[in-house]
Amino acid sequence: MVVAPAMLDYPLTPVIAARSQPLTVFKRPKWSLGFGHWNPRPLRHILSRSRRVQRRASASPTTLQEYTTLIDGYGRRKWWKKAEGALAEMRTRGLEPNAVTIRAVMRALSNAKRWDRALPLLRESEKSKIEPDASLYGEAISAASASEQWEDALALLRQMPIRKMMPDEVSYSTVLQACATGNAWKLALELASEMRAGKMQVDETLLTTCEQAIGSREASVVNSVSDDDHEVEGEEEEEEWEEEEEKE
Repeated sequence: MVVAPAMLDYPLTPVIAARSQPLTVFKRPKWSLGFGHWNPRPLRHILSRSRRVQRRASASPTTLQEYTTLIDGYGRRKWWKKAEGALAEMRTRGLEPNAVTIRAVMRALSNAKRWDRALPLLRESEKSKIEPDASLYGEAISAASASEQWEDALALLRQMPIRKMMPDEVSYSTVLQACATGNAWKLALELASEMRAGKMQVDETLLTTCEQAIGSREASVVNSVSDDDHEVEGEEEEEEWEEEEEKE
């Protein structure tokens, strides 16, 4: 119905006008979710679906592939403790991890910057039946570089050819960045020359920064040496002047 005010009487009195079409009455659904939004589906279906999702998420893995997928998900979220816990759990169930599983755990430790946990894991894999590959060493290098341990990252890079593994461009770039961050600029330039010899792409901006840092350091060393020479010359002149005064 339409309500219109009367135009003559004061105060206004409502006048109800007739309507040709009947009114449509909307029934409120039985269950509601949220503020101002009515969901027509029964609430029990939604709750049952949420329970299924929770059971699926909380289901414990049983195979090696399932454990590896679980650990990889932990690594993406930087949950290194859960990744190590899943590794220990699968071993207690008689499942031996492979190189892919160890690499997933190493990635979790690298994302969390836990080099103190990544190095024992690498040494343990070397002593076990798992043969570390270039990908596993690359993850270990990333973990050392993320923890600002450029010496360990460089040592791992040098160990790869000894173990018949060829470092790739990513590993070289990671170690180069770590050396530059750790003020080891000359080592960074040496790595850059090796990368160029191997036809790898080098970050020219980073090299320019290293060269400028080396130039400024050498300039400061030269200035300090020249200042020391001037001080020595001044001391010698004072000694000669004192000797001449004693003779007089």
